[in-house]
Amino acid sequence: MSVLFLADQLRHSFKRMPSSSSGGRDDQVSWPPLHIWAVLWNIALVVVSVFCLYTTSVYFHTPFEKLTGFLLGVFGFALTQIPILLDVPHLHDKAA
Repeated sequence: MSVLFLADQLRHSFKRMPSSSSGGRDDQVSWPPLHIWAVLWNIALVVVSVFCLYTTSVYFHTPFEKLTGFLLGVFGFALTQIPILLDVPHLHDKAA
């Protein structure tokens, strides 16, 4: 589930990814150097985490444990993606 969380954090960066084909539009923002490093380190951490999950699943878990762990992890991540849980109205009211 932590790998899914890290990948989900990258989604926000890639939504506003700089593009050379933007044609001068203002909605495309270039990333500052620290943001680029943060994204690269996050990708590296996701790759290492996936490798660790693969190694652990191959050597230390039975097929039943793999299946139930996968299903519970995806279900837990899916709960965090429910739109009603993502919308926090009281944060939007503070702009006034």
